[in-house]
Amino acid sequence: MKFVEYDWPSSWDCVYIVPISDTHIGDPRFNREKLQGYIDWILERPNAFTILNGDLLDVAITESVGDTYDASMNTNEALKYARELFSPLSDRILGVTEGNHERRVSKKTSVDVMEILADYLDAPYRAEGMYFKFRLGKGANGKKVVYSMYATHGTGGGRTTGGKANKIKYLSDTILADIYTIGHIHFQIGFQDIYHVPDLYNNNVRAMKRTYVSSGAYLDWGGYAERKEYPAPKTGSPRLRLSGKEKDVHVSI
Repeated sequence: MKFVEYDWPSSWDCVYIVPISDTHIGDPRFNREKLQGYIDWILERPNAFTILNGDLLDVAITESVGDTYDASMNTNEALKYARELFSPLSDRILGVTEGNHERRVSKKTSVDVMEILADYLDAPYRAEGMYFKFRLGKGANGKKVVYSMYATHGTGGGRTTGGKANKIKYLSDTILADIYTIGHIHFQIGFQDIYHVPDLYNNNVRAMKRTYVSSGAYLDWGGYAERKEYPAPKTGSPRLRLSGKEKDVHVSI
């Protein structure tokens, strides 16, 4: 796995990243109006970007827990709809990953609908997850501020807030990054910790702040979530602000 790198202007004092996942296009509870508001917000700012982090399509097939008779459109229709919806963001999409819902198709047919979508949008794609390197602004040392970020859709469940937070925290067991983001859990969480990294060349220990974010969802409550007695989520996405003046990440939910 290699970094997907972005080098932004030194004149930018910040960059916004709005991770979008779990839109579930094809589910009748998909909230188009809410998503359009976030798309418009990104387009209004030249320094705002997104990561499409899986489960953009609902893909209700006969073997899945989703109800094919309840679907508002089939997978082919949902793919076309997603292409039209996200096309205005084509130069703002940092990367695309596959969710467990789209995985239903690739597992059975080898056809990767998210790769098809990413190709259409001319965006980098890796099904399992993506590792990013960002450079922007100008720090106190006169050099650009550099961030690493890992994004993956995520797996498994978790009814409690702590259980959902652990899903993001587990990423740091295998990957070291400044920022981690997942989807899947349909719940917006943001928290940070400090990780002490030994610098053997300079004979000191560096404190590294790590930021953990889940990317929310765009489904109104009801259907499967109601039957399973899951709590109603706050729809939408968090907003990450990466400073170009010093290494600092702020999360707005």
